[in-house]
Amino acid sequence: MDYKIIELNIEDMKKYAGIPISFTVETILVPVQIDKGVGGISFVEQAVSPYIKNYEEFGSGAENWHKRFDTSNWVRFAVIDKKGSFIGGATVAYKTDNVNMLEGRDDISVLWDLRVHPDHRGKGIGKSLISRVADWSKSKGCVMVKIETQNINSNACKFYSAMGCRLGGIKMHEYKEEGLESEVMLFWYLDL
Repeated sequence: MDYKIIELNIEDMKKYAGIPISFTVETILVPVQIDKGVGGISFVEQAVSPYIKNYEEFGSGAENWHKRFDTSNWVRFAVIDKKGSFIGGATVAYKTDNVNMLEGRDDISVLWDLRVHPDHRGKGIGKSLISRVADWSKSKGCVMVKIETQNINSNACKFYSAMGCRLGGIKMHEYKEEGLESEVMLFWYLDL
C-alpha cells in the first residue's frame, strides 16, 4: 500500500476539500417501473453524452460543514500518499440532530462524503475507506451505514453494490427544485 489513512481534525478540512470530487458522467441508470412501480423497479444502464458532474458546485463545501452542522460526533478520514498529498477521504455523520438521513437513530451512520482524486481512482482506495468507515461505525454500535448517491453516478452505484451494499431507497423527483429532474436519489445500506 502506497498510502495511509489518518483521522483528520476540522483544521485539516481545507486540504480534504481540495481533493476533487467531480467525475465524468458517461452512463446513467434509468429507473424502469414495473406495473407502475407495484411490480418493482429495475434499472437500465444508458449511455449519455459525456459531461462533468461536480458536487462542489452544489454547495458541498467540506471545509464549512462544521458551520452548518454539529460535527462533534462525525469522523473525517484522509488518505495520504508517500509525498504527504491528500488523495482521498471519507466523512461519516453520526448522532447529529439535524441530519435527516440519520432518521433520528443512534444505531446508523451516514457516509456523508467519499472522494478519491481522479489520478488514484480504481486502485483500492475507496475500498479501504469503506472498510475504515464500517469499522468506525461498528465501534459506535451502528448496525448499518447509509449512503446517498444518484442514478447519474453509475460507477458509484456499481462500487457500493460490489462493497456489499444493498439498494434500499429510491426518490424519483427529489432534485426537481435544483433543476435536476433527470437525477434520481438512491439510498444504499451497508449492513454491519
